[in-house]
Amino acid sequence: SFDLLPFRLFKLMRLIKISELQNLLVSMFSSSWLLRETFLTVVVIMLFFSMTGTLAFAGSFQQFCFSPITGKFNHESCGNAKCEEGLICLRKLYDINIENSSTSFDNLLLSFTQVLRVITLCDWAALMNVAQISLSNYVWIYFFLLVLNGNLFISDLVLVVIKVNY
Repeated sequence: SFDLLPFRLFKLMRLIKISELQNLLVSMFSSSWLLRETFLTVVVIMLFFSMTGTLAFAGSFQQFCFSPITGKFNHESCGNAKCEEGLICLRKLYDINIENSSTSFDNLLLSFTQVLRVITLCDWAALMNVAQISLSNYVWIYFFLLVLNGNLFISDLVLVVIKVNY
């Protein structure tokens, strides 16, 4: 079934005569094709960074400090960072990442969620710090490019598309 609610809103806007809000809604609907193309551009950029993250970081968040005395893994991630004395940096054989969370680049879906996390700037610095501890101090380049292209470029692109039709 087709919902006619948006058309009813246009009729209500004509009756109320709110010109600024009406202009904004008309421009939003007229820019829907351009917004659709912008959305596809966003998805392509996110997929590019997701595949790059999967290739670069797959399995790297599964390295933890292991105590041979107790036979248990510590909750501290290692790799680039050194473990405390008496502990060895080993990769877990079963698929559990940092704090049993989905913070991982092990497959494309998890990478896509991490890219979305960085683009929305939702605790992305903690993810970058864990990547630096697990891999290298140079992973900041990936995250810098992702924030620059993902957050700044994409949000500006969406605003420009709306502004052009307003």
